[in-house]
Amino acid sequence: MPWAPAAPHRPSDLAGGRGRELCDLIAAAVADIDHSAVLAPTHLLTSEPAEWLAVDIALTIELRRALNELDLVHVPIYYPLIARSEQFSDAQWRGEVAKHLVQVPIDALWLRIHPFGTPKAGPLVLKITWRRAASSTPSTFPWSASTPGRSVLP
Repeated sequence: MPWAPAAPHRPSDLAGGRGRELCDLIAAAVADIDHSAVLAPTHLLTSEPAEWLAVDIALTIELRRALNELDLVHVPIYYPLIARSEQFSDAQWRGEVAKHLVQVPIDALWLRIHPFGTPKAGPLVLKITWRRAASSTPSTFPWSASTPGRSVLP
């Protein structure tokens, strides 16, 4: 992938023109291979989601712009919300994240909560995650969740 760095990104690496350039590269890759959808470039959110969340939202807005400029307005953007279960179980944390996501041009939210549990606990953890997501996920777009080895839809 032409946008992958040699070291992990820092928020400052993706600000301004560099973020715009990254999104132009992603949109060009979507166009070159004629993908039917694209994942927004997002990062693991921790107890203080503000810094990476702001970067991820700006990148997603830039990605939508870049896709539109290539006449790819029909290509949906799926936003992976990546978090640890400790954060996702906190209603205040979920509410803060959800408040910001309603302004983002996405077509669906993809929950990637870690850890998701053991194979035996997985179904119970999924039900709990479902309830938490339903209580705080903006209803303006659909969402799904990933567990190790499978994806599920509500």
